[in-house]
This record gives sequence, C-alpha cells and structure tokens, in this order.
Amino acid sequence: MKKWTLILLISIISIGSFAQNGHCRMNRKKIKAERIAYITQDLNLTVKEAQAFWPVYNKYTDALEKLRKENHQRIRNAFDDKSNNYNDILKKQYLSFDEEAQIKKEFQNALKKVLSAEKIIKLYQSEGNFKRNLIKKMRK
Repeated sequence: MKKWTLILLISIISIGSFAQNGHCRMNRKKIKAERIAYITQDLNLTVKEAQAFWPVYNKYTDALEKLRKENHQRIRNAFDDKSNNYNDILKKQYLSFDEEAQIKKEFQNALKKVLSAEKIIKLYQSEGNFKRNLIKKMRK
C-alpha cells in the first residue's frame, strides 16, 4: 500500500511540474503578444510601418536574449567547473557589454530607416512603460 501511495504521489507531483512548465511558456507567449499590441497601439504604427518595424524589432530582441542567455549560462557554469579562470569569465562578461551596446546601435540605425526619430524615442518610452505595467500586473 505504501508503494502505491508513493507512486501516486510522485505521479501527481510530476504532472504538476509539467503543467507549470507549459504554463510558463504560455505566459511568455502571452506577454510577447501583449507587448506587440501595446507598442503598436502606443506608437500608432501604420500597417506599412508595422510591417517594416516588427522584423527589425524581433531581430533585435532575439539577439539581446541570446546574448543574455549566454551570459547567464557562463556565470552559472563558472562554479561547476573548478578549473575555470575567473578572470577570463569576467573579461568575457565585460566584452558582452560592448556587444550589447553594438546590438543596440545597429538596432537604432535600422530603426531610422523605418520610423521617424520621434517614434523611436516613443518606442523606448513605450518599452519602459510596458515593463512597469507588467511588473504591476505580476505583483497583483
């Protein structure tokens, strides 16, 4: 009887953890959709502007996300491998700041081709407002 109870308990916990992982992915998709709607509305993008803007924006956010994941992975792995040279890790971390700045410069230059300077500044403001609103929603 104890065996069956233990198996049942493990099964329930496993199912719950799988459900939470799926829920987390759904939240990311939902947040991305909300961000798209928020920015499109806030910038008052025309159809033509939106068609030119979103591929540029998605490329930018994907590049930043990839860089940040690499940085987090590097830091996480730093203590797993005892043979690491921590000075090299710090140097790579510092170089990634330059790489992030370069990604942002390229993004802004690409944006200048599809949006006015006023809308670019409004975009930066909209991103900040969206993040603040998202944090407020998550706290509730």
